[in-house]
Amino acid sequence: MKAGHFCPRGGQRDAQLESGTVPPKAGRMVTLPIIQLLVAMRFYATGNFQIDCGDRHKLSQAVACKIIARVSRALALHVGQYVKFPPVNELAANKRKMFQIAGFPGAIGAIDCTHISKKNPDRERGEVFRNRKGNFSINVQLVCGPQMEIYDVVARWPGSVHDSRIFANSRCYMMFEEGTISGILLGDSGYAQTSYMYTPVINPRTQPEERYNRAHISTRNIIERVNGVLKRRFACLSRTLQNRLHNIPNIIVACVVLHNISITTNQELPSELIMAEEIPVAVIPDNERGSLIRAAFIGRHFT
Repeated sequence: MKAGHFCPRGGQRDAQLESGTVPPKAGRMVTLPIIQLLVAMRFYATGNFQIDCGDRHKLSQAVACKIIARVSRALALHVGQYVKFPPVNELAANKRKMFQIAGFPGAIGAIDCTHISKKNPDRERGEVFRNRKGNFSINVQLVCGPQMEIYDVVARWPGSVHDSRIFANSRCYMMFEEGTISGILLGDSGYAQTSYMYTPVINPRTQPEERYNRAHISTRNIIERVNGVLKRRFACLSRTLQNRLHNIPNIIVACVVLHNISITTNQELPSELIMAEEIPVAVIPDNERGSLIRAAFIGRHFT
């Protein structure tokens, strides 16, 4: 699986992955679970159904498509096991690791959205998937930690939806609002500044504000790297997905699950990253309360 820079290893994990694959119904040609897994992994690594996936195992494209959907669904069911915020007793260590990046105190993670291209949908629903670049996509929210592990993924929103709306309707938002998680998220100017979401100063006028921005940008860069690693390791995410719409969220989440497994097993990162195409974000103007919170934070830590 060199092309995808990912190789599932570890007997228990292999068994868990294989257990999610189901042979076709009686009377049909049975494809072994390990073959199903290899077909799906090859698709994640290349994004190509026929040449790189089905042909290698003498499967038709239709069968390969069904296998990819089945394995992706099985992997996505494990999202709660592999994609989650660290427990409370690990948050302090997490904050220290984030601080070591560029001296930004209190941060536990960074948030961003990345667009995954998809084929032109049907005319009735098509325009809702058209992003600000004019392409059709799924807008995927990711939250990551200091070691490039992904804490949260939301992969169900069409490309026209703004990042801030996706966050406001996410489980992650509720966890921070309710205080289930204590710490700071670093976001870009597409999010509103709050007591837990810290964004850049749009027009810095003082040295402390400039120092704050430098630390913020350098630390938040971790999520940009995660996006690049994800799309390099799982090339299907950097191509235009031709799959049926209802299967795409599972494919995206499956790749995130596999990414986290690769992080926990210390697999080598891709040498070259695919930097996501920049989609213009709708800048959220500073509100008075948010500006005061950020100004006080800058006064405490960056003067």
